[in-house]
Amino acid sequence: MRQKLRILLLALVFVIVPTFTVSAQEVTYTFETIDPPDSQITILSGINNAGDIVGTYGDADFAFHGFLLSGEEFTVIDYPDATTTFAAGINDEGHIVGNYRASEGGSHGYILVEDEFTTIDYPDAPNTFGSAINDEGHIVGDTYCDSCEKMTESFVLKDEEFTLFEIPDLGAAAVRGINNSGIIVGEYFEGGSDDPSSRNGFMLDVDGSTIIIEFPDALTTSPDSINDEGIIIGSYRDSDEKNHGFRAIPG
Repeated sequence: MRQKLRILLLALVFVIVPTFTVSAQEVTYTFETIDPPDSQITILSGINNAGDIVGTYGDADFAFHGFLLSGEEFTVIDYPDATTTFAAGINDEGHIVGNYRASEGGSHGYILVEDEFTTIDYPDAPNTFGSAINDEGHIVGDTYCDSCEKMTESFVLKDEEFTLFEIPDLGAAAVRGINNSGIIVGEYFEGGSDDPSSRNGFMLDVDGSTIIIEFPDALTTSPDSINDEGIIIGSYRDSDEKNHGFRAIPG
Protein backbone atom coordinates (compact mmCIF):
# COMPACT_ATOMS: atom_id res chain seq x y z
CA MET A 1 0.00 0.00 0.00
CA ARG A 2 1.40 3.38 -0.97
CA GLN A 3 0.75 6.68 0.69
CA LYS A 4 1.73 10.12 -0.58
CA LEU A 5 3.35 11.96 2.30
CA ARG A 6 2.56 15.60 3.09
CA ILE A 7 5.53 17.98 2.97
CA LEU A 8 5.72 21.20 4.98
CA LEU A 9 8.53 23.52 6.02
CA LEU A 10 9.62 23.22 9.62
CA ALA A 11 10.56 26.28 11.65
CA LEU A 12 13.05 24.88 14.16
CA VAL A 13 13.35 26.14 17.70
CA PHE A 14 16.88 25.63 19.05
CA VAL A 15 17.70 26.19 22.70
CA ILE A 16 21.32 25.64 23.69
CA VAL A 17 21.71 24.10 27.13
CA PRO A 18 25.06 24.23 28.94
CA THR A 19 27.38 21.32 28.20
CA PHE A 20 26.94 18.41 30.54
CA THR A 21 28.90 15.27 31.32
CA VAL A 22 27.28 11.83 31.49
CA SER A 23 28.44 9.20 33.97
CA ALA A 24 32.03 9.44 35.19
CA GLN A 25 33.48 9.14 31.70
CA GLU A 26 34.82 12.05 29.65
CA VAL A 27 31.78 12.35 27.40
CA THR A 28 30.11 15.75 26.98
CA TYR A 29 27.07 16.85 24.98
CA THR A 30 25.57 20.11 23.78
CA PHE A 31 21.77 19.89 23.77
CA GLU A 32 19.32 21.62 21.42
CA THR A 33 15.52 21.71 21.69
CA ILE A 34 13.56 20.91 18.50
CA ASP A 35 9.78 21.44 18.34
CA PRO A 36 7.68 21.39 15.14
CA PRO A 37 5.35 24.40 14.73
CA ASP A 38 1.97 24.05 16.46
CA SER A 39 3.15 20.91 18.22
CA GLN A 40 1.68 20.33 21.66
CA ILE A 41 4.08 17.46 22.32
CA THR A 42 7.22 16.44 20.44
CA ILE A 43 9.14 13.16 20.56
CA LEU A 44 12.27 12.74 18.45
CA SER A 45 13.06 9.09 17.89
CA GLY A 46 15.53 8.43 15.08
CA ILE A 47 18.53 9.97 13.31
CA ASN A 48 20.72 8.70 10.46
CA ASN A 49 24.24 9.67 9.44
CA ALA A 50 22.94 12.34 7.05
CA GLY A 51 21.28 14.05 10.03
CA ASP A 52 17.74 13.14 8.92
CA ILE A 53 15.48 12.91 11.97
CA VAL A 54 12.19 11.09 12.49
CA GLY A 55 9.77 11.49 15.36
CA THR A 56 6.20 12.07 16.43
CA TYR A 57 4.18 15.14 17.32
CA GLY A 58 0.73 15.80 18.73
CA ASP A 59 -1.26 18.51 16.98
CA ALA A 60 -3.76 20.97 18.48
CA ASP A 61 -6.39 18.19 18.57
CA PHE A 62 -3.82 15.86 20.19
CA ALA A 63 -3.84 13.60 17.17
CA PHE A 64 -0.43 11.98 16.79
CA HIS A 65 1.50 11.88 13.52
CA GLY A 66 4.94 10.67 12.56
CA PHE A 67 7.32 13.02 10.78
CA LEU A 68 10.61 13.18 8.91
CA LEU A 69 12.90 16.22 9.27
CA SER A 70 15.45 16.42 6.44
CA GLY A 71 17.31 19.71 6.49
CA GLU A 72 14.44 22.15 6.93
CA GLU A 73 11.89 20.01 5.08
CA PHE A 74 9.22 18.48 7.29
CA THR A 75 7.26 15.45 6.02
CA VAL A 76 4.21 14.12 7.87
CA ILE A 77 3.93 10.32 8.10
CA ASP A 78 0.46 8.80 8.58
CA TYR A 79 -0.16 5.06 8.19
CA PRO A 80 -3.30 4.62 6.03
CA ASP A 81 -6.50 4.39 8.10
CA ALA A 82 -4.59 4.32 11.40
CA THR A 83 -5.81 6.31 14.41
CA THR A 84 -2.23 7.27 15.39
CA THR A 85 1.17 6.90 13.73
CA PHE A 86 4.60 7.02 15.37
CA ALA A 87 7.88 7.24 13.44
CA ALA A 88 10.77 5.79 15.43
CA GLY A 89 13.89 4.97 13.40
CA ILE A 90 15.60 5.72 10.08
CA ASN A 91 18.68 4.23 8.40
CA ASP A 92 21.01 5.67 5.78
CA GLU A 93 18.85 4.24 3.00
CA GLY A 94 15.98 6.37 4.29
CA HIS A 95 13.99 3.32 5.44
CA ILE A 96 11.78 4.26 8.39
CA VAL A 97 10.34 2.04 11.13
CA GLY A 98 7.72 2.81 13.73
CA ASN A 99 4.30 1.72 14.86
CA TYR A 100 0.66 2.60 14.37
CA ARG A 101 -2.58 1.97 16.18
CA ALA A 102 -5.29 0.34 14.11
CA SER A 103 -8.90 1.45 14.27
CA GLU A 104 -9.90 -1.98 15.63
CA GLY A 105 -7.33 -1.66 18.45
CA GLY A 106 -3.84 -2.97 19.03
CA SER A 107 -0.50 -1.56 17.93
CA HIS A 108 1.57 -2.84 15.03
CA GLY A 109 5.09 -2.14 13.86
CA TYR A 110 5.82 -1.04 10.33
CA ILE A 111 8.65 -0.35 7.91
CA LEU A 112 8.28 2.44 5.34
CA VAL A 113 10.31 2.10 2.13
CA GLU A 114 9.81 4.58 -0.72
CA ASP A 115 6.33 5.55 0.51
CA GLU A 116 5.23 1.89 0.87
CA PHE A 117 4.30 0.55 4.33
CA THR A 118 4.80 -3.07 5.47
CA THR A 119 3.40 -4.23 8.84
CA ILE A 120 5.67 -5.92 11.43
CA ASP A 121 4.06 -8.11 14.12
CA TYR A 122 5.89 -10.26 16.68
CA PRO A 123 4.24 -13.73 16.68
CA ASP A 124 1.23 -13.94 19.04
CA ALA A 125 1.96 -10.55 20.63
CA PRO A 126 -1.04 -8.18 20.91
CA ASN A 127 1.23 -5.13 20.46
CA THR A 128 4.47 -4.69 18.51
CA PHE A 129 6.59 -1.55 18.36
CA GLY A 130 9.36 -1.00 15.81
CA SER A 131 12.06 1.25 17.28
CA ALA A 132 15.12 1.42 15.02
CA ILE A 133 16.73 0.02 11.88
CA ASN A 134 20.38 -0.03 10.84
CA ASP A 135 21.89 -0.24 7.36
CA GLU A 136 21.92 -4.04 7.50
CA GLY A 137 18.15 -3.90 7.83
CA HIS A 138 18.25 -5.19 11.42
CA ILE A 139 15.28 -3.85 13.38
CA VAL A 140 15.03 -3.50 17.16
CA GLY A 141 11.80 -2.98 19.01
CA ASP A 142 9.53 -4.11 21.82
CA THR A 143 6.42 -6.12 22.47
CA TYR A 144 3.82 -5.18 25.07
CA CYS A 145 1.30 -7.43 26.79
CA ASP A 146 -0.39 -6.33 30.03
CA SER A 147 -1.61 -9.88 30.76
CA CYS A 148 1.74 -11.61 30.13
CA GLU A 149 4.36 -12.63 32.70
CA LYS A 150 6.63 -9.88 31.35
CA MET A 151 4.78 -6.77 30.22
CA THR A 152 7.53 -5.65 27.82
CA GLU A 153 10.24 -7.55 25.98
CA SER A 154 12.84 -6.24 23.54
CA PHE A 155 13.62 -7.95 20.25
CA VAL A 156 15.92 -7.91 17.25
CA LEU A 157 14.43 -8.75 13.85
CA LYS A 158 17.11 -10.05 11.50
CA ASP A 159 16.51 -11.85 8.21
CA GLU A 160 12.80 -12.18 9.11
CA GLU A 161 13.66 -13.94 12.41
CA PHE A 162 12.82 -12.46 15.83
CA THR A 163 15.21 -12.84 18.79
CA LEU A 164 14.36 -11.62 22.32
CA PHE A 165 17.04 -10.18 24.61
CA GLU A 166 17.54 -8.20 27.84
CA ILE A 167 19.75 -5.27 28.84
CA PRO A 168 22.11 -6.31 31.70
CA ASP A 169 22.11 -4.51 35.08
CA LEU A 170 19.22 -2.13 34.36
CA GLY A 171 16.18 -4.21 35.24
CA ALA A 172 13.13 -3.11 33.27
CA ALA A 173 14.45 -1.50 30.09
CA ALA A 174 13.30 -0.79 26.55
CA VAL A 175 15.57 -0.69 23.51
CA ARG A 176 15.05 2.32 21.26
CA GLY A 177 18.00 2.64 18.87
CA ILE A 178 20.94 0.81 17.30
CA ASN A 179 23.70 2.14 15.04
CA ASN A 180 25.86 0.31 12.52
CA SER A 181 28.51 -0.39 15.17
CA GLY A 182 25.95 -2.17 17.34
CA ILE A 183 25.80 0.53 20.04
CA ILE A 184 22.32 0.55 21.59
CA VAL A 185 20.39 3.33 23.33
CA GLY A 186 17.11 3.19 25.19
CA GLU A 187 15.39 3.90 28.46
CA TYR A 188 15.14 2.09 31.75
CA PHE A 189 12.83 2.35 34.74
CA GLU A 190 14.47 3.03 38.09
CA GLY A 191 13.86 0.32 40.62
CA GLY A 192 12.76 -2.07 37.86
CA SER A 193 9.26 -0.60 37.74
CA ASP A 194 7.16 0.25 34.69
CA ASP A 195 6.37 3.70 36.13
CA PRO A 196 6.81 6.23 33.25
CA SER A 197 7.85 8.91 35.76
CA SER A 198 10.98 6.89 36.63
CA ARG A 199 12.42 6.77 33.10
CA ASN A 200 16.05 7.57 32.42
CA GLY A 201 18.26 6.96 29.42
CA PHE A 202 21.15 4.59 28.80
CA MET A 203 23.74 3.80 26.15
CA LEU A 204 25.03 0.22 25.89
CA ASP A 205 28.46 0.13 24.21
CA VAL A 206 29.78 -2.79 22.18
CA ASP A 207 32.18 -3.64 25.03
CA GLY A 208 29.21 -4.16 27.36
CA SER A 209 29.68 -0.95 29.37
CA THR A 210 26.63 1.17 30.17
CA ILE A 211 26.49 4.98 30.33
CA ILE A 212 23.50 6.76 31.91
CA ILE A 213 22.06 9.59 29.77
CA GLU A 214 20.13 12.37 31.55
CA PHE A 215 19.09 15.78 30.15
CA PRO A 216 20.03 18.53 32.68
CA ASP A 217 17.29 19.20 35.24
CA ALA A 218 14.76 17.06 33.34
CA LEU A 219 12.18 14.90 35.09
CA THR A 220 12.69 12.09 32.58
CA THR A 221 15.05 11.46 29.66
CA SER A 222 14.33 9.08 26.79
CA PRO A 223 17.13 8.57 24.24
CA ASP A 224 15.67 7.12 21.08
CA SER A 225 18.40 6.91 18.45
CA ILE A 226 22.16 7.07 17.94
CA ASN A 227 24.03 7.47 14.67
CA ASP A 228 27.56 6.36 13.75
CA GLU A 229 29.00 9.68 14.95
CA GLY A 230 27.60 9.04 18.42
CA ILE A 231 24.93 11.76 18.15
CA ILE A 232 21.93 10.82 20.29
CA ILE A 233 18.42 12.20 19.84
CA GLY A 234 15.35 11.66 21.97
CA SER A 235 12.91 13.48 24.22
CA TYR A 236 12.80 14.82 27.77
CA ARG A 237 10.12 16.10 30.12
CA ASP A 238 10.80 19.44 31.79
CA SER A 239 9.76 20.66 35.25
CA ASP A 240 6.43 21.84 33.81
CA GLU A 241 5.87 18.27 32.57
CA LYS A 242 6.04 19.29 28.92
CA ASN A 243 7.84 17.06 26.43
CA HIS A 244 10.58 18.37 24.15
CA GLY A 245 12.91 16.76 21.65
CA PHE A 246 16.67 16.91 22.18
CA ARG A 247 19.86 16.27 20.25
CA ALA A 248 23.01 15.33 22.22
CA ILE A 249 26.30 15.86 20.39
CA PRO A 250 29.44 14.28 21.93
CA GLY A 251 32.53 16.43 22.44
